[in-house]
Amino acid sequence: MAQNPHPPDLELTDARSRWFAGPGEMRGRFRSYQWDSTPLGHIDHWPRALLTVTSAILASGFPNIVLWGPELIQLYNDGYREVMGAKHPSGLGIPTRECWPEAWGFNEPLYKRVFDGETIFFEDVLIPIVRYGSLEEVYFTISYSPIRDDDANIGGVLVTLLETTARVAAKRLESERERLLRQVEVERNRLGEVFRQAPAFLAVLRGKNHVFELANDSYFELVGSREIVGKSVVEALPEVVEQGFVELLDGVLQTGEAFLGKEVPVSLARAPGESHEERFVDFVYQPLVEADGSISGVVAHGTDVTQQVRAREEVERLLALSEAARTSLDERNAELKKSEERLRDVFEQAPTAVAVLTGAEHVYTVASPSYRKYLGNRELIGKPFLEAVPEPGGQAAAKLMDQVFATGEPIMKAEQVVPLDRDGDGQLENYLFDISYQPLRNSDGDIYAITSLSLDVTDQVRARKLQEEATAAIARSRHELERVFFQAPVAIALLHGPEHYFALANPYYERLVGRTELVGRSLMDALPELAGQGVLEQLDHVFETGEPWVKSELPVSLRRLPDAQPEEGIFNVVFQPLCTETGETYAIVVVGAEVTDQVRSREITERLLGESEKARREIASANEQLEQQQVELEFTNQQLQDNAAELEAQTEEMAAQAEQLELQTHAAEAANKAKSDFLATMSHELRTPLNAIAGYADLLLTGVRGEMAPAQITDIERMRRSGQHLLSLINNILNFAKLDAGEIEFQTRAVDLTSLVGGLEDLIAPQLSARSLQFESKCESTGLVFADRDK
Repeated sequence: MAQNPHPPDLELTDARSRWFAGPGEMRGRFRSYQWDSTPLGHIDHWPRALLTVTSAILASGFPNIVLWGPELIQLYNDGYREVMGAKHPSGLGIPTRECWPEAWGFNEPLYKRVFDGETIFFEDVLIPIVRYGSLEEVYFTISYSPIRDDDANIGGVLVTLLETTARVAAKRLESERERLLRQVEVERNRLGEVFRQAPAFLAVLRGKNHVFELANDSYFELVGSREIVGKSVVEALPEVVEQGFVELLDGVLQTGEAFLGKEVPVSLARAPGESHEERFVDFVYQPLVEADGSISGVVAHGTDVTQQVRAREEVERLLALSEAARTSLDERNAELKKSEERLRDVFEQAPTAVAVLTGAEHVYTVASPSYRKYLGNRELIGKPFLEAVPEPGGQAAAKLMDQVFATGEPIMKAEQVVPLDRDGDGQLENYLFDISYQPLRNSDGDIYAITSLSLDVTDQVRARKLQEEATAAIARSRHELERVFFQAPVAIALLHGPEHYFALANPYYERLVGRTELVGRSLMDALPELAGQGVLEQLDHVFETGEPWVKSELPVSLRRLPDAQPEEGIFNVVFQPLCTETGETYAIVVVGAEVTDQVRSREITERLLGESEKARREIASANEQLEQQQVELEFTNQQLQDNAAELEAQTEEMAAQAEQLELQTHAAEAANKAKSDFLATMSHELRTPLNAIAGYADLLLTGVRGEMAPAQITDIERMRRSGQHLLSLINNILNFAKLDAGEIEFQTRAVDLTSLVGGLEDLIAPQLSARSLQFESKCESTGLVFADRDK
């Protein structure tokens, strides 16, 4: 198996040192990655364009990835690691289709367009991907750009992206919130308009002092043009205090039981400075019950029936006059006729529906225009009631009139449902009436007729029901919003004003920060450990600029338990400003979710994956080395077998050579002995005359032959030293013989090195003179050496 020519532990090449130098995990991975195993090949052979763009993305703080070549090999930076998730670091250096098969259907046509030279950009595009084992919906703002190689051809794709999942979710939440607010506002406006234009008077009074909170146009028309909203009943309508209305309101507020009043007289000043005017009202004081069952106020609802009462009183008065006139037919016939005409005029002009029905069959004698209008302008006069009104509603009314005719007791019904075919199309429709049946008696006290007073309150009742339904809808919407807020799976808090006072905080938020009872406290008062962590400064910036702030994986230290040290958590946070119609920020919505466990798990996963990848590479390298060693071992074993055979042959040859060598050794030993004997004899024979020469030289130097000239003395001393040197040489030859015999001897003593070197000139002086040479000795050492002078 061939070995990798560029293992990770070798010294970096020039290209790696120059293009991928610097800090960061991905730079380190680019320097150590075995690129030879990828279609890109060794890094020294990469196109300069690829080196340039790769170096650029490694220096970028934004997530970037380069897809190079027809295989779209992935090269990405530190910012892109977050996008990779658990696919890092195994995704480096592999085709993008292999890394992101789930997104290939979306990306493949885009890559083809980019290789045609097109740059593509998407904002907040949904790309489902698998990063941590399951498919998740992720939104990106992403750009695909072509990268040209050294020959100006498109060699790859540069992808720059920013994950916007949190922002898209925040936008959706904000959009839904705005939609709900608009819906609530529309419903509130609609209810307000219905409330204001309701034909019956309506008012809402809050608290034990009965302060006017709301009042519609009909109520203002009843009490006159006064400023009553925001004032108590005593302040706004002082004239009603002595009339008992305040006591009625107190009773409803205390007992929770509604009060119904029919044709109740009330004295009111209809305009400032005017005298009091008596009015008659049908009204209900209805308790206003909150969600917790407490009674916070009273709803006053009713109708001004002054005209009906006046008309009825007038009818009764006129009927009485008519009855009295009939007792004097002769004398008062003319006056009676005039009275009847006047009575008919009253009927014709009465604002309420009035009819007189005579006898037990209730034959119509008089019917006002409004009464006939209620029945669809059908013919009534002279017809019995059931003949004129055969509908089921008529049958019910006939039974009531029978009861009045039989008992003489008046009957009043509020909001009576009467099915009628008013338009004559054969279809019954339900109408609502306030009905009063009064008996008419003659001078003998006998009942001869019934007066019917009717008021169509269909529109008022429907308006009231619409109001009640709208009020219930608003209450349901508010309850739903509160339920969503308090049950939201994320932490939500509302901070008011520049001091960031808690206006709301859901239970998730309270659990997140480890504190309750936050409402009414400032952020720094409730969470003092946030000081110096930049959170307050960022809130101030959002409040001042009105710009939202979104931060993923923000580290924040919080004291989760009382008297405990702050511990760091990691959060995804959104600071969303709330602005008035003029654009001024008045509050900030804080939305957060803790992702500490996810981030820690991801870091542990990345570390384990890194260790796993390192172990995998080490195991692969060890396997390669084992395979190589196995091959070498087999080769070595074969060589050993060959060497063993050769060694066996050499052993046999050496045995033969050993026999021959033994013979030669015996011969050499004999020759060596002869040599030693010769050298010993020769040394002895040569030393004898040399000792004699040295002796004669010593005698001559002593002056035995007479005094000698200085030159002669010098020559004799040289001759003597030369003889001694020659004797030394002979001794050396003898020593070689002793060396062979193992009998060499050393006579060590202190030797003057300077005199020893200087004495050499005497030995070579004749040769120097013959060749015209000069001899110069330099011995810088002046010390002694411990040695054998001759050897």
